[in-house]
Amino acid sequence: MITVFYSSFPDHIPDHIWHDSLRCLPIETQDKILRYHFWKDRYAGLYGQHLLLQGFLEIGLSQQDFFNIQRTSYGRPYLNDEIDFNISHSGNQVVCAISNTNSLGIDIEQIRPIEYEDFQSFMSKDEWSNIQNSTDSCNTFFEYWTKKESVIKADGRGMSAPLASLTWVDETTALLEEKKWFLNALPVSDAYSCYVASDSIEQNIKIIRKTIPE
Repeated sequence: MITVFYSSFPDHIPDHIWHDSLRCLPIETQDKILRYHFWKDRYAGLYGQHLLLQGFLEIGLSQQDFFNIQRTSYGRPYLNDEIDFNISHSGNQVVCAISNTNSLGIDIEQIRPIEYEDFQSFMSKDEWSNIQNSTDSCNTFFEYWTKKESVIKADGRGMSAPLASLTWVDETTALLEEKKWFLNALPVSDAYSCYVASDSIEQNIKIIRKTIPE
């Protein structure tokens, strides 16, 4: 089963709530959040960690499990071989996926006008053709982008993964170096594209909105 928790953050968090929420996190996590230059990144970092903490508690893990999170050589956070999780944010939305059955990755992107031509090198010829010929090129671009990002995050290597080797079996199944990943669109918001990738077909995806602090 995959459970996806999501939340949105305001333009301003009162100082007392900010400091109380930050103190709940491991010191190294606090330091990382405070190093972000932009306030939106700091807020997203705080909300992402609290979504993960609340998610752990909801599936029966403890706060100590949350404090035991480590990182792979690629910098991907992990707990153990039984639990996988992934966090993403864009705009003022934050999502966190947790599973005790699947390896997974999640990505969310706010659909907005951008110079998506700058990202042509990340797309195959067919993908780029579909984007160019789409009746809504911006939406099609972000759909491809969130699918690809969720797959490489599930893979665990992030941008170190060979994106050029990613191919499509169909619209919801991708191959990355012969490993198959299955994609599900998540209806978090009409203004965002959000996908979760998992290493097996998963029909049972639970989506829960959270309020932070809770």
